Amino acid sequence: MSKKQVIAFIGVAFLIAGVFLPIYSIPLIGDVTLIKANETNSILILLAALISAGVVLSKYFIVLWGTGVGTLCISIYSFVKVYNKLHEVSSFFGELSTDIVKYKLGFPVLIAGAILIIVSAAIKENNKKVVE
Repeated sequence: MSKKQVIAFIGVAFLIAGVFLPIYSIPLIGDVTLIKANETNSILILLAALISAGVVLSKYFIVLWGTGVGTLCISIYSFVKVYNKLHEVSSFFGELSTDIVKYKLGFPVLIAGAILIIVSAAIKENNKKVVE
């Protein structure tokens, strides 16, 4: 297995894990995952992760640019959407709620997975064969 494949599979694992990891926590509500917060974006990220895994197995790495950039855009969009929603709620409740919301590992893991997939697409393969 090449370095490109290993990096891409780690990125795929990060994407899958990031969808199920909590993205924020509120004491009365508990941990909220991306699936609970935005099911459509979660499904798109999982679909892109599965496509990326298939692409890596078939060694057609050019497609990883699309899946990597796509999942990075979806992750950033989801983060901004969740952040704005939480900011609206916290402004409604005032300073009491600003210390209540705790951000968790979900979004950093998603973004790291997307970046790893993009890095794997960018790595040049060394196709030189050693002649003895």
